[in-house]
Amino acid sequence: MSHAAGLQPRTAGSHELCALLWIAYCTFAAMYSPQPLLQSISIDLATDRAAAGLLLTVVILPLGIAPLLYGLFLNSVPLRPLLCAGMVCTCLSLLPPVFIDSYWLFLAMRFVQGLIAPAMLLSLMMYVSTHYSGTSMQRAMALYTAFTMIGSFSGRLICGYVASLYTWRGALVLLALLCASAACASLLLHSEGKTKASHIAPSKILDILRQEDVRKIILCSPLCIFVHASVLNFIPFYMHDLDNSVSEFGISIIYLGSLLCAMLGIFSRYVVPLLGGEVRTVMVGLSLFVVFIPLLLLHSALILFISLLGMSAGFALVYTTMPGLVNRASTSEKSITNGVYLSAYYIFAASGTFFPMLLYSHYGLLPYVLCLLGVIFLALYFAFGARSVQGHLQ
Repeated sequence: MSHAAGLQPRTAGSHELCALLWIAYCTFAAMYSPQPLLQSISIDLATDRAAAGLLLTVVILPLGIAPLLYGLFLNSVPLRPLLCAGMVCTCLSLLPPVFIDSYWLFLAMRFVQGLIAPAMLLSLMMYVSTHYSGTSMQRAMALYTAFTMIGSFSGRLICGYVASLYTWRGALVLLALLCASAACASLLLHSEGKTKASHIAPSKILDILRQEDVRKIILCSPLCIFVHASVLNFIPFYMHDLDNSVSEFGISIIYLGSLLCAMLGIFSRYVVPLLGGEVRTVMVGLSLFVVFIPLLLLHSALILFISLLGMSAGFALVYTTMPGLVNRASTSEKSITNGVYLSAYYIFAASGTFFPMLLYSHYGLLPYVLCLLGVIFLALYFAFGARSVQGHLQ
């Protein structure tokens, strides 16, 4: 990303960081909070489980494609108006399903959210990577990623509670109000000159992948989210199979462990040195998946909670560490590096919400669990090969 002429780099103030964190929180709450409501939505809108699950897939899939294309549309767009407009549009996209009983309208509005979200996330990551450097950027990026996790998981819990008291439509109204507040928070950001988001040509993607350090590490987080996203989409329907009278709040309680583990990101500045650096932190996080994935084979809500708790701890370590690690390891432009990273991350996330569930539906739980373990072992292979990266970072 290049800056307008005369624009001097500066460190963002604490009020700006708070605004960025709140925008990140609300963006992810809007995206993921409907997940524990899927069973209720499928019943209310007279659709099947697979179709209800698409409400998550369609909001994630554009996140994997748009970062590679948004340079064509976002050149010379100031970040503050972009973030404000994005939150306003997200707020408005949440309201039509509240008033109209149409699954296809709901699906279309979720797709709109998916198209808006990449611009939001790229802008947030550009703002952080532009105003921080070195270990300060690592800490700021870790806080940002931690708040995206806190937003997605606390949003599930809050919306599950509101839906149990009222309906899933009441939960959507609450999300709309949160997004409106985030639009107001964007006004606290510094009004700077225009930023230029580079179009990511195939040659630039290859330039990033030719960097040995980046090539080794850039797939670890996407493979991890493939597994984590699959389990998160699996929970509402599995819980209903265990007890068909379970409420939305009862389902959302299972996600509570993930919210607690998201706090690891806030303290990652202390955790990473204790574990011996960023790469070793990633390896520890992936190893936790190996331990807790097999617990899915036990048919128990309590065991499911424990399994997700362990996997979410591992995911928090990987997720909050990787963006800063990739940015520091890459010698390419930050906007291009972030775009490639986000595209890989969300393409794998969208795939995880769909393909493993097909395996589970047709062949049962054991092949599903073995598939998840195979993916995690592949991520560990890449992380193990990236051990030398740590010594190259400043």
